Amino acid sequence: MYQPCEVAAKSVILFERLDASSIPFLSEPNNSKEALVSVLQSLLKYSVGKKQVMGVLGLLLCGFAFVHMTGNFLVFQGAEKFNAYGEFLHNLPAFRLIELTLAGLFLAHIVLGIVLAVQNRAARPERYAVQRSAGGATIGSKTMAFTGIYFIVFLIVHLLNIRFHILPTPAQGATEYDITAGVLASPGYAAFYIISACILGLHLSHGLSSAFQSLGWYNSQVRPILRRVSIVYGIVIAVGYSAIALFLLIKHG
Repeated sequence: MYQPCEVAAKSVILFERLDASSIPFLSEPNNSKEALVSVLQSLLKYSVGKKQVMGVLGLLLCGFAFVHMTGNFLVFQGAEKFNAYGEFLHNLPAFRLIELTLAGLFLAHIVLGIVLAVQNRAARPERYAVQRSAGGATIGSKTMAFTGIYFIVFLIVHLLNIRFHILPTPAQGATEYDITAGVLASPGYAAFYIISACILGLHLSHGLSSAFQSLGWYNSQVRPILRRVSIVYGIVIAVGYSAIALFLLIKHG
């Protein structure tokens, strides 16, 4: 288990190993793409570097989950506002690029998570970046593998429901609101989404706390604050997404 000072010390050692010869933009100013690849490759050579990359990925995905939720809150304002929001997103020039970037973030997060889990289990019993309390591991840390696997299943179902319109198949000419409401009007799907929202909140709450620790932001002064922020964030995610599903179930079910 890494303590905050250990994370900082290992980070210093890691970046000392990243000398100018391994970072192209220090020796060749015009090779920014090659520089990024080189830095990532150097980071991924070491366990602490993998954890820091995992932390950054976790923060980005936590940010996306919150922004995605607040955008979907437009369902509370009716079909017109929600459809306008969906149309705005799909008409963005970089919409496909954003989708591909998100897919890449999710894939990188999953693959790196598996790699770290295997390495950590082989090296020691503690899992990735777990900050144990005096009473032992948290519920989030104990269930991280389960909630991660569950979320992959949920993500596949969600994409089939909302993005690819396969389960169920919507009526021809259905709007984004019609598709979303049609899925969540089903008690079975609504229950699945509410349960998934709670599991997602648990997963992201621990993931956010772990990201803070892996990036070396924990110390005796801010640790209690960051823990509370992580817990509140998880609750907000669980309640927010559940509220959307419950609202559409009550209104259209």
